[in-house]
Amino acid sequence: MKNRKKTIIIAGGGTGGHIFSGISIASELQKSNNVRIIFVGAKGKMEEKIVPRYNIEFRKIRVEGWYRGQYLRNIKLPFILIISFLQTVYLISTLKPSVVVGVGGYASLPPVLLAQWLGLPTLILEQNSFPGIANKILSKKANTICTGFPAMERFFMKNKLKFTGNPIRQKITVSSRINQKEVTSYKTKINLYENTKTILVIGGSLGAKSINNCILHNITNIIKNSHQIIWQTGSLYYKDICNKCSKIPHRNIYITDFIANMGLAYASADVVVSRSGALSVSEVIYLQKPAIFIPSPNVPDNHQMKNAQALKSHNAAVVLEDNDSLPTVFLEYLFNILEDEGFRQSILTNLQKFYRGNAAEKIAAEIMKYSCKFCSI
Repeated sequence: MKNRKKTIIIAGGGTGGHIFSGISIASELQKSNNVRIIFVGAKGKMEEKIVPRYNIEFRKIRVEGWYRGQYLRNIKLPFILIISFLQTVYLISTLKPSVVVGVGGYASLPPVLLAQWLGLPTLILEQNSFPGIANKILSKKANTICTGFPAMERFFMKNKLKFTGNPIRQKITVSSRINQKEVTSYKTKINLYENTKTILVIGGSLGAKSINNCILHNITNIIKNSHQIIWQTGSLYYKDICNKCSKIPHRNIYITDFIANMGLAYASADVVVSRSGALSVSEVIYLQKPAIFIPSPNVPDNHQMKNAQALKSHNAAVVLEDNDSLPTVFLEYLFNILEDEGFRQSILTNLQKFYRGNAAEKIAAEIMKYSCKFCSI
């Protein structure tokens, strides 16, 4: 009998961390010629636009999350839940997957939960150091739980856990293979000095107002101390920051709304200043870069602070609160990392405890253990 092509559903979305983790896993699974990967996400959300760009088949379902403190908006959720499960029943009955994978977010809940009810093997990935609601529910019957952080036994059954680390975007993994000549060429292209210590500031595609204000407040002192900045302001703040920095010599500052080649930007950085979503923290861990994390206070369950604190508790990163004192305390910690070699090396040594290379490959191998039970007809 010929082997039949296995179908694997990857479900989730809502944030870049969930989406790009799913894409990385899908890309790894696609290296096998005997699989068909279907990414299931929420209709009208960012995954609907992003996933097809990577030549991954995408199916959408009508699903929404719980709106905190907005009770009127939540009235329609039971009806949407019924619709999403009917759509999911149709997808699973027609696609006949051999395994269903949840990568987080409320869009993962209907496909993985239905698969569990039907007795199909399921695997979930928890990228954060504190699990979301969907994964808390799905973990009870999941066959395997892959985690981006160690010591997750306090949330999940120990015998199901696999500490794999988080999958990293392919554009970031190439950063570890970039040589000094390429870094020098990149710095020259963006009008920075070759041998000057470089700060990479990233606040997401839209930008982080408090991080931008913090850099603005301290930019003169940063330059006076012979440091330079690669600064992704985000699209919302780019013009305003360019205007405010117009009188500062741009030989020490590269300002952009979006960094197209993040691999080169990371490779050029001596320290990273960033929010602490699962994706950002995972990239810092993978690339072993000293970081100052400024968690966003506007995320569910304070996930970003918990991610950052997981590293801080092992002295593997600096974590600063997003409050009025941020611009004042920021400079001291920044200069400690850049100028105190002992402090810098201590962070790098402790950061190694969190490193797990080839996470997507490891997760794909776990998935294939289950799908191979359905290899033949």
